[in-house]
Amino acid sequence: RQEVMADRTKISEKRVVIDEKLIINAVLEYRRQYLDDTIADLQVEEDVDLDALEELSMTHQRIYKISNLEGYDNLRKLVLNSNKIEKIENLDTLMNLEWLDLSFNRIKKIEGLDKLEKLTDLSLHNNLISSI
Repeated sequence: RQEVMADRTKISEKRVVIDEKLIINAVLEYRRQYLDDTIADLQVEEDVDLDALEELSMTHQRIYKISNLEGYDNLRKLVLNSNKIEKIENLDTLMNLEWLDLSFNRIKKIEGLDKLEKLTDLSLHNNLISSI
């Protein structure tokens, strides 16, 4: 029984980085949740057009660092709440980003948003930010 508990601790402390596989899984999960079951079952990984992606939600994934989002020029909405992100970074290539949710993370400082000129909605509640 102690071994099982140790394994659970390792799993809960796993640090995840955003990569193409994680993004594809998020898109496929969205399809399963919000599209007709029959249509969703027909969708396969090869059918995911990441270049055309406009909205992306990756919550509760234990992501600790924002990275690997270069080339997602059409992305307008990015939801990364309830992760382990400590720093706002690597978003400067997302020129069309309008909505960003980084709530329930471990962010201490508001930074890295200067180049997001189209950003109109920003959620940072329940972080470790002490001053604005």
